[in-house]
Amino acid sequence: MCLSKSGDVLLCADTDNHRIRCIDLVRGVITTWAGSGERGVLSGALRTAAFNSAYSVCVDPSRAGCYFIADWSSIRYCDGETVSIIVGGAAQGDVDGVGDDARIGYANDVLCTSDGSTLYVTDSSYHKLRSIDLKSRRMKTIAGSGDARTRDGAGVNSAINCPYQMCFDRSRSAQVTSITTGASTHTQPESSIFIASIGGILRYNTQYGKTLLSTRWPNPASCRLMSSCSQYRIVFDR
Repeated sequence: MCLSKSGDVLLCADTDNHRIRCIDLVRGVITTWAGSGERGVLSGALRTAAFNSAYSVCVDPSRAGCYFIADWSSIRYCDGETVSIIVGGAAQGDVDGVGDDARIGYANDVLCTSDGSTLYVTDSSYHKLRSIDLKSRRMKTIAGSGDARTRDGAGVNSAINCPYQMCFDRSRSAQVTSITTGASTHTQPESSIFIASIGGILRYNTQYGKTLLSTRWPNPASCRLMSSCSQYRIVFDR
């Protein structure tokens, strides 16, 4: 789920009913924002488009009223009037590429940079973190070898066991130390992503392409950074 830029509307992915729901936080009213309710990968007008078990929504910070959706084997885009496909399609797979030629296993979460240039995607099926250049629609694997285990490392030499939800570290700066290797890295704002995965909370550094285990945790489902402190995350255990 995600909060609109205005702060008065919450958008939620209704996975089993293949719809995106809108919650008016002022009136306390829930309505269907997008999706016909039929399972599929169909672009079109908001209420006639079909979703394939959408799981997560995030706001497009560069355009008001627009959202990205992690929709199982594809990444969708809603501009307030229509739903389209950024990458992927109806078929699952593990293929880096551009637009419809790219393949995703199970897109669990999406996260967009504040300038609207890059979208990050957790692929739980193939144990990878992917990035999408939103201008070219090119998707590539930036972390995770595909092994279902946890291992520190750079790029695809790291291992992420079933990544779920993620969040940016938007603190001014941070000194990050791996609990497995003791290695430290100094990061800048929005240069790190926390990832909830089986085995713990990992931290991916977008500047250096390195993944480090930040906190051991058997099976966290989600993580969010508290606005008041850069040292603690809110973690929801399964």
